[in-house]
Amino acid sequence: MSGACHTSGPAKWRRPAPGPAACPQRLPRLRVTTQHSMPAPFPEHGLSLTRAGLALVTSSDGTITGQDAGGLYRRDRRIVSEMRLLVDGSPPAQLSGTRTAASADRLTYSYWNEAPDPQAIIVRERSLDTGYREAIVVQGFREPVSLQIEIRLVPGNATVYHLDDEDRTQPGDTLAEASLWAEGAEVTATTVTAELVVDPGERAAFTWGIDLGATMPDPRAVTSVRGSDPRLQPALEHAAWDLEALTVIDPNTARPFVAAGAPHFLAVFGRDTLNASRLAMIANPERSLDTLDLLAAYQGRTRHDLTLEAPGGILHELRIGDMGVFGLEPGTSYYGSIDSTPLFVVTLAEALHWGAPLDRIRRLLPAARTAMVWCRNHTDELGFLQSVPHQTGLGNQAWKDSGDSIVRPDGTVVVGANSPVEVQGYVHQALLGLAEVEAATGDLGAEASLRREAAAFAERFQQHFVLADNPALIAMALDSEGAPIGVRASNAGRLLATELIDDDLAERLADRLMSGDEFSGWGIRTLAESETAYNPLGYHIGSVWPHDNAMILQGLAHRGLDHHARRLAAALIDLAAAEHYQLPELLGGFGRDHFPEPVPYPASGRPQAWAAAVPYQIVTSLLGLQPALHRDELRLRPILEADQRIVVADLQVGGRSLTIEARGADATVTGDTDGLAITIG
Repeated sequence: MSGACHTSGPAKWRRPAPGPAACPQRLPRLRVTTQHSMPAPFPEHGLSLTRAGLALVTSSDGTITGQDAGGLYRRDRRIVSEMRLLVDGSPPAQLSGTRTAASADRLTYSYWNEAPDPQAIIVRERSLDTGYREAIVVQGFREPVSLQIEIRLVPGNATVYHLDDEDRTQPGDTLAEASLWAEGAEVTATTVTAELVVDPGERAAFTWGIDLGATMPDPRAVTSVRGSDPRLQPALEHAAWDLEALTVIDPNTARPFVAAGAPHFLAVFGRDTLNASRLAMIANPERSLDTLDLLAAYQGRTRHDLTLEAPGGILHELRIGDMGVFGLEPGTSYYGSIDSTPLFVVTLAEALHWGAPLDRIRRLLPAARTAMVWCRNHTDELGFLQSVPHQTGLGNQAWKDSGDSIVRPDGTVVVGANSPVEVQGYVHQALLGLAEVEAATGDLGAEASLRREAAAFAERFQQHFVLADNPALIAMALDSEGAPIGVRASNAGRLLATELIDDDLAERLADRLMSGDEFSGWGIRTLAESETAYNPLGYHIGSVWPHDNAMILQGLAHRGLDHHARRLAAALIDLAAAEHYQLPELLGGFGRDHFPEPVPYPASGRPQAWAAAVPYQIVTSLLGLQPALHRDELRLRPILEADQRIVVADLQVGGRSLTIEARGADATVTGDTDGLAITIG
């Protein structure tokens, strides 16, 4: 890290100069580079492994072709652009492939040797830890076999958003930033070759790998969940694997965080990391505190036009590798997000509910207070948090951040500032959540003031966002003139988990969202099929995002809209099963009645943190789990079918170890329950 920490600004924002671990931002400098382009497509039916900031993306047979986004990545840079397995000079026929652990898989191939039946099988055990490692085993059958196995590699050098501009090195060049090694095989600069002789019924093997010097995070304990639906367990297993695989150590603060996704988003993303932590609270509440600690360390301290840093703001994106954000120097935080900051406050309040130690809540409280000030300072004339286009960065700064995501009923794209509806829900949640935190830490005057502010905000919201005579019911956003944009989109669905709308409007909104116009059968579309701008393969204008649906599901369960909640939960479990239990970032919005298999979005990444967290939110919603452990209270309102069962074992919350068993609408809680007020139903 170079440069000094910047602590200038108005006196009320100035803080004592923190040490390097608490102030890791570089002074921003603009580089002459292009902004993010759309990612290259992934291999069809591809495989991916992720670990400690590394990512491996291959075709289903383990090949990196060089024709797509496949590759071995480290810190935003593709280290290997081609990888091919050859047996006696030709690619072997694949038999199967399966994921075996968080960052490992197994591929098998047949070896024929011109015989009528296979004479052996070849097994590749691939894994990531501090680098890439592969063990290759040949299992012989009835006849002895002799074969040559060769791995051919082509180095890469492009950053993840500029793969098309990659200046491919020539065969024979070495792998930059990597060390190629092998045991039981010969190694050149870019090849690994083994001559193997296998006797009948015997095995021959060798290992090889690429040292990349990645820093491994400590493993996290994960709550055990099982259920009567046989698909639930593998969905949760893969969710745990993905969140573990995406955990990275920030080199500046040495704090762990969950990267947004692989391979394009192996970086700190405020919104993504916060929402992934919130959705997966039941798996490990401690993860949310790690996230809050990290984001507080990078919280804005001064004002800067290039980065959009402002006092109290929570970052949008920080690349810890070789690529900067929107032309900024690598290692510079970019703050172009209007929802990361209120979500920081919301997450702190939810951590309190889940039993976070009060001393850690107190340490984060100053950051939450300044975040709330940031929210008040970034509103439109009506007092709503507003997204203002950034000339050198993002035009839309809520979660639907593509340029065409905010549209009018006639299909035209809204250009200029806008105030998205879901962000107003976060602001209201943040006001009420901060009020709870203030009360829990002893400031009842601040609590009362925040509750009054939340009530006034809700009243303004009713006046400007609720549409009495429009089938959309609630505006997707307000435009720069404060006029409501009445299109049917998923945005308003996130209000169901807030207290910003009443139960009658919530029920009508849920009916709208779960209608055939918006519900595809796999989930709720980002934009209704009947809207003029609808495109089932549009990034935010017709696609289905699993995490978006999980946040809506949370609201449906919160509101007691059980039929809709069960239906949406079932669709998401079906989707997980159809996707081999690794949910994608997004998928096409095509109706399930016409497309019985999910239609992939070409550049959809996996693993993706907030998609990985979805199965945990499904369990939380089906249990109707509403903790208030700072008050020693726990409420459960299961909405399972009569013959369904879910068991959550050894849930570590609030210094307690609890086991929850639910069947149908009933539940029992055992473990450290002394002094805990438990409500069922």
